[in-house]
Amino acid sequence: MDLKNTNTYGNGLIYAGWNQDQGCFACGMENGFRVYNADPLKEKERQDFTEGGIGHLEMLFRCNYLALVGGGRLPKYPSTKVMVWDDLKKKHVIELEFPTQVLAVKLRRDRLQT
Repeated sequence: MDLKNTNTYGNGLIYAGWNQDQGCFACGMENGFRVYNADPLKEKERQDFTEGGIGHLEMLFRCNYLALVGGGRLPKYPSTKVMVWDDLKKKHVIELEFPTQVLAVKLRRDRLQT
């Protein structure tokens, strides 16, 4: 759910979305991203970036891979790139560039769709 135009709380939240089994949700922020377990509600991962925000992200079930797209006032990555983040290595491991802005990303175990 894209929240950049509707969030009036000033908390830096840009995007929120569930993983495939709705057991976790992830939030794109003006300064990084957060991953939460749904039941019980608990922050599982927090990645802060000093150099930009994440406007869209997609989890692959509960594994360590996330697809990130830059967003917010100062995007971490261009909106034409999808960066696959490995949370174990704490860095992006795959970079996919597209000729136009990436509006959505969906992950499956065998495929990435933009």
